[in-house]
Amino acid sequence: MLTAHQENPLTFPDLNITIFHTGVSVYYRLADPRIMQAFDLITEVMLSHMAREEALRREFAERLQEPASEVE
Repeated sequence: MLTAHQENPLTFPDLNITIFHTGVSVYYRLADPRIMQAFDLITEVMLSHMAREEALRREFAERLQEPASEVE
């Protein structure tokens, strides 16, 4: 059985999004599957960027641990 909130969802036609909730749970319905593809792509790019930053941090930390080389 649908609750009153499910029977009267919030819709944003310009964004192709429908939002409804039951209790403390909120549900989103995306009308255009390309929106989820875009979210997946953004997530992939962000994770890749974070991995590269972590690699640079580790490299920097390793170089800080190396003894200073003498200048001739």
